Amino acid sequence: MDDNLFDKDRIKAAQFLNAAEAGAIQAGLNPKQREKVNQYVIDQRNKYVNAAWAAGSGRFDKKAPAYIELIQEMNQVKTNLSNLANQQKAVAENQQQYLDDFQSDRISKANYDPNSPSVLMDVYTGNAELQIDEGGNLMFGRDGQFKRYSDIADYTLKATDTANTILNVADKLAASRYRLPNASLKLQKNRIKSIIDKGGRKSLLSLIQDDLLPGFSDIEIPQELYKPENYSNLKNFFLGTLDSALDDVNNGLPQNPKFIKKSKPSSSANYPIQYGGRTLKERGLIAKAAGSLLETGATPEGATTYEFTYRGPNDVNTTKYELTTVDGRLVLATAGGDYVPMPPEKLAKFLKIPYEVEPIGPPLASEKESSPLDDMNFFLNYKQ
Repeated sequence: MDDNLFDKDRIKAAQFLNAAEAGAIQAGLNPKQREKVNQYVIDQRNKYVNAAWAAGSGRFDKKAPAYIELIQEMNQVKTNLSNLANQQKAVAENQQQYLDDFQSDRISKANYDPNSPSVLMDVYTGNAELQIDEGGNLMFGRDGQFKRYSDIADYTLKATDTANTILNVADKLAASRYRLPNASLKLQKNRIKSIIDKGGRKSLLSLIQDDLLPGFSDIEIPQELYKPENYSNLKNFFLGTLDSALDDVNNGLPQNPKFIKKSKPSSSANYPIQYGGRTLKERGLIAKAAGSLLETGATPEGATTYEFTYRGPNDVNTTKYELTTVDGRLVLATAGGDYVPMPPEKLAKFLKIPYEVEPIGPPLASEKESSPLDDMNFFLNYKQ
């Protein structure tokens, strides 16, 4: 972007609007430009009058080529003057909209591409030179370089909607409870790529240059990429940078427990593996671990997962299980399987723990000791 041209246009807009408010300037073309238009109209009128006089002189047969050429010339004059009038009207109407967009900071800096800078501010503030071609087309320019008004009238607004869509994708990702799987993340990236492809080069330049996406103004982008012929490389650079940012956001999220690959614990694990069936002691240890996980998020040994083998009501053989918490709630999985919610009452049924357990036997020798029945009571009385 040419910052110098952008700053100059700010000054031109302010000066023009101040003069317009004071009544010193009319909308549309400036007086000097109107003189050129008037002269063109006079020349075209003379062409029409001369052609009409010759056609009506009776010198030519109405089927003669010369007569047909005179009629065509008269029709062309009508077309030229109509074209001129329509373009004058368009300049006057578009002038107000453009200046409003500029003053409201909706104009994108993509219009100030050094490879093809916009001259619209000069057009609408009366600072551009004017020519009119044979067809009645208004042509504006500076430094001897002229373009038809119809070729330069379009301009680029800031790609705010596109930026908001991209930011919504990033915000939803950051607010996710768990890390997205690679396939889901790729779908979001492809969605953004489709939006960029649809917007084209001007929209991409706006995203990069108008500070619509946090952080992009600090990224060094080789100037060579801004050339129109390098648009594909610029787009790939942009998408690659954006993909890396989305990867960073996603990788900062916790992994969904159901996608965590189960691995066999080593012998040095700081929590015990209990083998067996349905003895009172074994059920008490499982209940104690469950209660501790609910209360503190860890087992009595300090681990966040409790692994045990147990033959439950529906198990044919002894099965390995893993017990942990997600968001303060118990979940249970078989080794290698997905975690499923396991509320205390459901786990109690699974362990065949009675719903009302009364302590039996003499008092405990010390407060540090516990019996299986005490562990079950603690677990059952905990409200998840």
